[in-house]
Amino acid sequence: MAFATRSKAIRKFLPLALEHPDQNVEYIHQLRVGTRRAGAVVSEFEDCWSDKFLGKLQKNLKRLRRAAGAARDWDVMRLSLQARRETVDKAEWVGIDYLLGFAQGEREAAQRQLEKVARQIGTEELDELWDLAEAATRNPRGESRLKVLSDLAMVRVVEHFRRLDELASGDLTDYEHLHEVRIQGKQLRYAMELFVDCFKPRFKKELYPAIEKMQEILGNANDSHVALTRLESLSDNLKKTDKSEWKRVQPGFEALLAYHDERLKTEQIAFIRWWQSWQLLDAGHRVESLLKKS
Repeated sequence: MAFATRSKAIRKFLPLALEHPDQNVEYIHQLRVGTRRAGAVVSEFEDCWSDKFLGKLQKNLKRLRRAAGAARDWDVMRLSLQARRETVDKAEWVGIDYLLGFAQGEREAAQRQLEKVARQIGTEELDELWDLAEAATRNPRGESRLKVLSDLAMVRVVEHFRRLDELASGDLTDYEHLHEVRIQGKQLRYAMELFVDCFKPRFKKELYPAIEKMQEILGNANDSHVALTRLESLSDNLKKTDKSEWKRVQPGFEALLAYHDERLKTEQIAFIRWWQSWQLLDAGHRVESLLKKS
């Protein structure tokens, strides 16, 4: 079942992310993805659980997702800085090295928070929670539930498409609004993965890759937005508290600020172009025709 598959990823990567955080950055990445995908299952099949159990399941998934997400964000920043250091002039190295040290400290703090969350929830309790959740999905509660999976697929996927169209019709030059589009696109992607077998092959071959491309564009935009926020905060703090240190790191900081500012603008334009292409696909109206006949 869908939840079993996604909870398996959490069971596998949580111990690895806790015990060997420096061995492979993919451990924390896959843990974060696992919590997101498990959360998508809970959202789409929430009728499977009692309100009390659903609340507990959602709370624990959210806490794990946030803790893993914070750690992953600092890994992304470190990897980006390390890659940049290999391609820029030495004048920028001091600033980059300063940021690498800062990111390392924040990553260690995020690791301690992940460990704290895991202790508070309890790994044995988590395993029990996953087992109960998987069992519940095999025997959904309630008399009004949809009788076949394709019925639910049609309702949920169409709703996600509609919501994406609604959000993407807004001001795409406003980052905060673009971030809402990104979150909705992510929810749509996970829903498409869950219900893919209910649709004809063209659903996966034509529509899903377009959503993947959107996530790539908006992921780059988000990374640059986060980097700009952190860089601006650090710059302001150094200017106020340690002007001599600011003078040392200034070339590297300013080059990074310029890079991320430009990339954010570029990705915003790329998304507007993607949106125009997406509209030509007329995906929202095609979904029903792509549903397999039961």
